[in-house]
Amino acid sequence: MRVCQITGPRQVEIVDRPDPEPRAGHVVIAVRSASLCGTDVHQYDARLPVEYPRIPGHDCSGIVSAVAPDVATVDVGDRVAVKPSFPCLDCRACTHAQFSDCANKRLIGLWSDGCLAESLLVPASNVAVLPASVGFDAAANLEPFTVAINTQRRLGLAMGEWVVILGQGPIGLGQTRIAVLAGARVVAVDPRPEARDLARAYGAEVTVDPDADDVTTAVHALTNGDGAAAVIETAGVAATVELMPSLVRKYGQLANVGIAAGIGSLDVATVVARGLTVHGIGGNGGKGQYEAAIALIEAARIDPAALVTHTFGLADAAQAFSLAHNKTEPVIKVVLHP
Repeated sequence: MRVCQITGPRQVEIVDRPDPEPRAGHVVIAVRSASLCGTDVHQYDARLPVEYPRIPGHDCSGIVSAVAPDVATVDVGDRVAVKPSFPCLDCRACTHAQFSDCANKRLIGLWSDGCLAESLLVPASNVAVLPASVGFDAAANLEPFTVAINTQRRLGLAMGEWVVILGQGPIGLGQTRIAVLAGARVVAVDPRPEARDLARAYGAEVTVDPDADDVTTAVHALTNGDGAAAVIETAGVAATVELMPSLVRKYGQLANVGIAAGIGSLDVATVVARGLTVHGIGGNGGKGQYEAAIALIEAARIDPAALVTHTFGLADAAQAFSLAHNKTEPVIKVVLHP
């Protein structure tokens, strides 16, 4: 099979690897759609540590092409989405089939080879069967919405509350749409007009360009000076992390979703004095969020395929990574079709 591998900083090549064979508890997926995530791009530009060569990618969908004899939950020919955090299958939680509670879960494409390949071996517990109405590109872009479902479950906000979402990349746009479905009034913040346009299409009541307007002033004008009930940070940059406390009301909630290790800081004195609750949202939560997102597509409540602005074949992976990294033209999501 052909695979895309990163061989060094900003170095991508297509090579041949042996076709995977199903082993106990696993199935083989013929990958039909794989989307590039920020994690993949950060491996490409060496912002994340990675052992080269590495096949990147953790967001994908496809068709089951082979099934181990002990697997009864999935059949050859099933159309599926792949849940990207693979359990160890060896710990106490895994031996009790509590795979979402595995303390040793690892994100494929980062700790192991990922889905930018023609075929992928995955645990049967990591596939979600797709209804006929859900396309492969939509299924390969579920993660932003699953992370947002996890976020909303953690926040537990009342309907009609103002929520500020900093950053309208794919993760931020997923947060915007799910927050709107949960009954929030959303302020979506992003400097890119194409991102603000999609945020409005997803239901954001107000969009703010931080390069043109003061975000704090705008939020306080909307909330009679109180601040929002919650602020969700998805950009993972110092400026937005440090902006969060100025936007939230007393006893409000802050949710950090963007990966910002060592970038920016929250003032603990402010958090304590104002009684703020801070949540670290480290992914989709793994407790039915993928199935919930698929149901929302079926009900025409979310449209993950609307995130896709560019598609490439696997042979053009180097071009796809360059575009996702350099953003030489307006881009939200880049998808490869192996």
